[in-house]
Amino acid sequence: MDWNPDKPRTPEQSKHYSDLYNRASGILKMHNPCQIQVEGGKVSCAGTYSNLEGLCCNGCKHLGPTGCTVEALGCKVWLCRGIAAQFPEADKQLEDLRQEGLAHGVYGGCRQAKEELGFEPPCDPEG
Repeated sequence: MDWNPDKPRTPEQSKHYSDLYNRASGILKMHNPCQIQVEGGKVSCAGTYSNLEGLCCNGCKHLGPTGCTVEALGCKVWLCRGIAAQFPEADKQLEDLRQEGLAHGVYGGCRQAKEELGFEPPCDPEG
């Protein structure tokens, strides 16, 4: 199944999206390629993306004072070229997740929240 932004999402796809997101989070925590940190109330990173000051996601509507405020798989599985070259193992692992997401029709673009891509919000296990 290929990614189709206009096709309705299934509950299984929503669960798979969250699973991929959580796996990507684990990869980023293990390797810490971006070195994201909060300093003086501002989020910063290694800052190698296109010589921008600060994060590659500066200006994103989902960027809060301590980082991303939504579940955005497209952002979680992407590394800028400079960081990817320094962390080839992490980049390969994230590429594998991108390909898995595409194959299951759950990968979207960067800076898009899960709900903006047509997925249902996570289920409340107590509801």
